Amino acid sequence: MRKNEMLKLPPKHNFWLNPYDEYAFTKCPKCEGKTKVKKIVLVMHTGTKDGNFLNINKEVKYCPACDLIIAKESELRNLAGTITGKTVSKEHFLILGTMERKHWLQFKNAKLFTSDLFDYVIPFKEQLAFTIRPAGWYKE
Repeated sequence: MRKNEMLKLPPKHNFWLNPYDEYAFTKCPKCEGKTKVKKIVLVMHTGTKDGNFLNINKEVKYCPACDLIIAKESELRNLAGTITGKTVSKEHFLILGTMERKHWLQFKNAKLFTSDLFDYVIPFKEQLAFTIRPAGWYKE
C-alpha cells in the first residue's frame, strides 16, 4: 500500500525537504518570488523500530504563489532526535504531510495511534527536489 492510499484527506501543498543547511531560501526555488515564514504542523515518521509518528508545529518557509512549503531537513532530524532520544538517519525519515492546528492541539497531549493519525494527515500534492548551483563564474 502506498502512502497516499492510507491517507484519507485530499492533498493540499507542494513540499520540499531542503538538504542545504547554508541556504535559507528567502526566494522560492521554483518561481523566485519572496517566501514567507509560516508555522505549519508537519507529520513525520522517524522509521525507528517502535514506529514513532511525530506531529511538530514548525516554522517553515512558504511560497504562496507556488503553494510550496520548504522545511530544513537538518532542523527536522535534530528535532525528531531530541524528541525520541535517538539519532534519526536520513534513510529512516519521512514527512507524511501536514495536519490542521485544531487536530494537532487535540493530539498534542495524547498518545497518537496510527489508525487515528491517518484520518487527519493532509498529504502533499507533490514532493519536489531542487539542486543549488552556487554563485560564481561558470563556463557555458
